[in-house]
Amino acid sequence: MKTLIRRMLRRLDLDLVRTHTTIEGHLARLLPSLGVNLVIDVGAHHGEYASLLRELGYRGRICSVEPVAASYAILEAAMQGDRDWCGLNHALGSGRATLSINVTSATDQSSFLTPSPNAALWFGDASAVARTESVAVQCLDDVISSCIEGIRDPRVWLKLDTQGFDWQVIEGGKATVEQLVVGIQTEVAAQPLCDNMLLFPENVRPFLALGFETTGLFAVSRDPRDMIAAIEYDLVMRRLPELPDQGFTTRGHSEDALG
Repeated sequence: MKTLIRRMLRRLDLDLVRTHTTIEGHLARLLPSLGVNLVIDVGAHHGEYASLLRELGYRGRICSVEPVAASYAILEAAMQGDRDWCGLNHALGSGRATLSINVTSATDQSSFLTPSPNAALWFGDASAVARTESVAVQCLDDVISSCIEGIRDPRVWLKLDTQGFDWQVIEGGKATVEQLVVGIQTEVAAQPLCDNMLLFPENVRPFLALGFETTGLFAVSRDPRDMIAAIEYDLVMRRLPELPDQGFTTRGHSEDALG
C-alpha cells in the first residue's frame, strides 16, 4: 500500500519524505549543507523568495535587491520585523549606470530587455510593458561589504531572477562570486521570453566554467497550451567540492538532485 501511495504522489511531483523532488525540499537540504549564512536575493520583487526561505527554516541574513520602486515598497513592508532581512532599492549589473527598465503589468517579469512576442503568447497581458522606469545600477562587488558586515566567514548563496540580466550581475560581481559564493540559483529560459536572451543550455555552461556544478533543475513554467514544454527552469548549483584525489581523471557526478 505504501508503495502504491508513493507512486501516486510522485505523479503529482510529491513524496512521502523530504527529497530533492521539489525545489523547496532541495533548498532545505542544500543550504545547510553549504553552511550558507547570507542570501543575496537579486530581483527580489515583493520578497517571495526570502519568505520561502524563512518557511524552510533558514535563519541567516538575507539581502534583497529590487530596483522597481513600487515593488520595493511592498518588499519593505515584508521585511518589517525581521532584523536579519535588509533591502537595496537598485539593480545590479556589470557597471555603475542609470538604465531604463521595462515594468510589465505583472511586475515580476520586469526586465532591462524587451519582452518577445512569445511572452505574450504564453503569459498574455501580464507580460505587456506597462511603463518604463529609470533605475540606478550598482556592481555586486561594490555593495557586498555592506551585505556581509558583521558576518564571520561569509558563505553566500546568490539567487538571480533578473529576466535575462543575470550575466551582467555576474560580471559586476566577479570577486564576490570567486571568493564568497558557495551556491547559485538562477532562472534560465528554455524559450525566448525576451529579445536577445541567452537560452538553455547555453546559459548553463558559463556557470560550469566558474567552478559550479548542477545540483537541480526545476521547471518554473510550462507552455499553457499543453503544460508539457518547459518555458523556464530554476537552475540550482553549488561550488564544486574539494574531493580527495582517487586517481580518476573525471569529476564525479553530483548527488541525485532530481529525486
